[in-house]
Amino acid sequence: MENILVTAEGGLTGAGYAVCIIAGIILFLIGVIFAGKNSERKKISTRQVVIISIPAVSKALGQVKKTALQ
Repeated sequence: MENILVTAEGGLTGAGYAVCIIAGIILFLIGVIFAGKNSERKKISTRQVVIISIPAVSKALGQVKKTALQ
């Protein structure tokens, strides 16, 4: 019962992928709801989007590099 979402090697099972996809959809919908409530506020600039996305991109590239080296 402990390994219903993750395999022994650390990968996701089918149920693990399903849970991640459902969680992503729920978080996306929550973001859309909150974005609609604050639509009168100043919009975010392109520079702000780039600065905010740098940590996510570096994390993703680090994961790709780590996976490629294995």
